[in-house]
Amino acid sequence: MWSWEESQGLRALGIVILVAGLVGSGVFYLRQIRSAPPPMNEISAPGYLRARGSQQRIMMGPMGAILTDWQDTVQQPGVQATIIAVLSILVSWGLLRIASRLEEERGEDT
Repeated sequence: MWSWEESQGLRALGIVILVAGLVGSGVFYLRQIRSAPPPMNEISAPGYLRARGSQQRIMMGPMGAILTDWQDTVQQPGVQATIIAVLSILVSWGLLRIASRLEEERGEDT
């Protein structure tokens, strides 16, 4: 059914994905921070964010304002790097879990 080499290959792939994802998210963060424009806040644009939020609530309702806030949050480099890191951790965890289950099955069969 499953051979030892397949579980070792899955384990190696999981480790490679984990390392590549974590290193890649760090590189992505550093590159984005250097090229990102300064964030818009009440100090840099007094009253703009409040007026924008008010207009959005009028035009799209409260859910539109919430979705716009989420979009602004997801566009931040730190959040994007965190998403990349978490996804690589989940994928590598899945591969490592499959590899360990295959080894458990192999141990029970012999």
